[in-house]
Amino acid sequence: MHRSAAARSCDWSTHFPSRKCQLRGVGVDEYATRKSRHYGTVLVDVETRRPVDLLPDRESSSLAAWLAQRPGIEVVCGARAPFFAEGATVGAPQAVQVADRWHLWHNVSEAAERSVTQHHQCLRTHSAFVRSSRPMPDTTSRQCDSHMIRRAEPRGLSHGRRRK
Repeated sequence: MHRSAAARSCDWSTHFPSRKCQLRGVGVDEYATRKSRHYGTVLVDVETRRPVDLLPDRESSSLAAWLAQRPGIEVVCGARAPFFAEGATVGAPQAVQVADRWHLWHNVSEAAERSVTQHHQCLRTHSAFVRSSRPMPDTTSRQCDSHMIRRAEPRGLSHGRRRK
């Protein structure tokens, strides 16, 4: 039996014990049934990494109601979808919302890819000089360095002077 079929056929209320008072952190993500035609919300205890409950939809109101019944939740960790963020804000205003590990690594890899793409020409020029064993001209390094400086400066400032 495929695991999605097993998930649909199970009575989830018997598999997830009621832990209203014990949860300090909860992970929120979505799951799909019926070959990605119907989505729900899965809630996971972040300390034990075990599922706690399944909600039948991805509505912020459902998540907010579930969280409101558990006032001890201090951390909501999830995919930061708008409906999850809104539900967490309404249902557990005391909780801190954080990104999960997968999304943090995904964001870091996207930022690294953008940086490499942005400095592609500088990296290409530098690697050509390294391969040829010639000293790299100062103009190329200044172009890359000045580009980096411009990106790091606040708006309107250029090398310590205000632009006019």
